[in-house]
Amino acid sequence: MSAAPPLPWLSTRDLFSEFSYGFALTNELVVVSQPPIVSAPVFPSLIKEGGKGGGYDVALDRPGKPLFLQFKLSQWIQRRNATEARLGEMDPPLYRMHLRTRKKSQQHALLLDLEAAGLGEVFYCAPAFATVGELNQRYQDGLVEAESRFVTPSSLPPITDDDDHWLSFKASRSGPTRFYSEQSIPLELDSTPVADRLAKALRSLPPTSKLSDYVERLAVWFDRMGLARERIQASLPEETKGHAQERSVELTAMEKVAISAHTLLNCSFCVIQQRSPAEA
Repeated sequence: MSAAPPLPWLSTRDLFSEFSYGFALTNELVVVSQPPIVSAPVFPSLIKEGGKGGGYDVALDRPGKPLFLQFKLSQWIQRRNATEARLGEMDPPLYRMHLRTRKKSQQHALLLDLEAAGLGEVFYCAPAFATVGELNQRYQDGLVEAESRFVTPSSLPPITDDDDHWLSFKASRSGPTRFYSEQSIPLELDSTPVADRLAKALRSLPPTSKLSDYVERLAVWFDRMGLARERIQASLPEETKGHAQERSVELTAMEKVAISAHTLLNCSFCVIQQRSPAEA
């Protein structure tokens, strides 16, 4: 009798999707990480009708800061003739986190501007593992965040051409890290666990600050970047678009930020905010 085929979530060959990785990482940040300060992602379709804050009034009145996560899948490089190996700089196996080329997207430039504006914590997130089985095991062990590389846009060079650009690394928090385009650049990246970095950012907020201050300034930032309301509404999910038309009112700042983050930056929009034991 032939052996039973392996269960799909134990596969050591199949690669996982960006959605699966983003879900596993976000869920761990929300549920597992200590202290519990990360909110569930703010999806446009979940923003409730009514009220100045679209149902988020309580959260908006408390200290907090937006968190933008841009999930990236890592390309698992094993071949010995890879660019990194040919240049004698890194030995496979290694991982590559590719950035979107400038001719296809202004995402990196926008994320750089967003981070520089001080309107939230902004990270690229890429796994230091590649297969479905590895993702499943790390999810079970609560190690998705620990074995992911978190990179602020400002720690990478700006993209000034239409060439391919990528970050090469061998592990999540150690080992050589280099940025590749026309020439390679060695980088020293922060290896502090992201949960610790977020907790530090939250502690630095004045006790009188309000999340609403960030959200309102973010709404203005999206407008300043040319992301006008008409373009946003054209990208609305049908259910959200219907609600907006039925209400015949302007989008709230929270709605505009949530919609813009997902449809225009392709980022997951969360909030870091101290939560009580009952909320955790």
